[in-house]
Amino acid sequence: MELLESGKPFTKKEACQKLNISYNTTRLNNIIAEYKDKVSFQEKRRSQNRGKPATAYEIAEAVVMYLNKEPISVIASSLFRSSSFVKGILDRVGVPEVPSKEEMSKVQQWKFPLIPEQMISTDFDNEEIVWSAKDCGLAKVLSELTHENVSGIPYKACIDYEKIFGSKAYNVYVLEKGDYSNTYFPHVTVGGHYSTSLAHDLGKLDHLIDAGIDLSRL
Repeated sequence: MELLESGKPFTKKEACQKLNISYNTTRLNNIIAEYKDKVSFQEKRRSQNRGKPATAYEIAEAVVMYLNKEPISVIASSLFRSSSFVKGILDRVGVPEVPSKEEMSKVQQWKFPLIPEQMISTDFDNEEIVWSAKDCGLAKVLSELTHENVSGIPYKACIDYEKIFGSKAYNVYVLEKGDYSNTYFPHVTVGGHYSTSLAHDLGKLDHLIDAGIDLSRL
């Protein structure tokens, strides 16, 4: 559009080539018109939302989309809000940081994203759904790792987690959504893997539930 409207020599045929479509002026005009309509609609909605506080729907959508690893820019676009507005929602609610794949590859062992203050706890119940900073996702607590229940495993037999790390430790099952239709378990919608984590790398989710977040969407 900038090239076509710049006044410099640039034909519609060249525009089609840049868009990697066959030369068709009608199609090109439609693409441009649809884009302008979309931009106009988004600007109108942003203008209508400007200055208004976040609704319960916006809060829930921002949290769910972010924890499902959608970029903040995409969330902002879908809600017709600014990126700073979405970041403000996440900060106020107390949503754990979700690193990108590139950032996750740089995370050093035992140095994981911080758990928000609202999620911090020293104790977790069996079967409780929690956030695992180590695994960057939801997990189910299976059991606490104590001297008694690991003493049969040689390399863990003498570990006192609270003495060494200042924190309890837990066996967890990391929950991973996926398409298992072509496996031996086609009825399964959520799989995962076993893991262990210190309590200070796990987060309670009670405050997200109180904020109206449906954990089944994560």
